[in-house]
Amino acid sequence: MDDYKHFYYNAVPLARNIPYGNIQDRLELKRKLHCKPFSWYLKNVYPELVIPTSEGGPGSALKQGSACLDSMGHLLDGNVGLYPCHDTGGNQCQTE
Repeated sequence: MDDYKHFYYNAVPLARNIPYGNIQDRLELKRKLHCKPFSWYLKNVYPELVIPTSEGGPGSALKQGSACLDSMGHLLDGNVGLYPCHDTGGNQCQTE
């Protein structure tokens, strides 16, 4: 995901602490196959995906102290509330 991995880590903070091992073989395969960067995929295959901007970042205004905005599992049109941040992403939005 090249330069977009920080979006994943913002969504799933615990993933930062999981070792993913040696990926040299995968990087070499990517080079040999002349794979396009993830930005190409976003521009040409999935252009409707909205990428967050760097201004404030995802969730920057959605945390107050140790409380985070939480959707409580509701998908749409549900209530939200402030709950203690649990740093696992999921239903919560927060800053780093």
